[in-house]
Amino acid sequence: CICSEMVLHNILSKKYAEEVILLLDREDELYFTQLQKLTGAYKSNLSKLLKYLEELGVVSRRFKNESYLKKGVPRVYFKLTLKGKKIAKLLKKIEEFEKELDSSETSIVIGGDVSGKNIIVGNSNSTIHIKKH
Repeated sequence: CICSEMVLHNILSKKYAEEVILLLDREDELYFTQLQKLTGAYKSNLSKLLKYLEELGVVSRRFKNESYLKKGVPRVYFKLTLKGKKIAKLLKKIEEFEKELDSSETSIVIGGDVSGKNIIVGNSNSTIHIKKH
């Protein structure tokens, strides 16, 4: 579906999005400050990204009051939704493919068809067609 391809493209075009998704996939659940420290993102940028990912149904958040924190200030935890886990799985497959290409002794060919609707990425062992919109 072109719609889901556009959504995925929009998500991955956001700075830190891929990193946040893979961190949450690996760690299951992290609170805001952990994500900030692990990514090095500014609070405002990370907050906007997480809100965007939540609106798209990629992450969910939960609040937890913890006794050692200032009273009335809950800690915000984030975790991937089912949709987010599917995206993480796809990202890991892409990483594996990139490693395979990097370890290959043959050159990588990147090209497109005449209409410009497809980008072809591959080497002598494989070819992947990625639709472009």
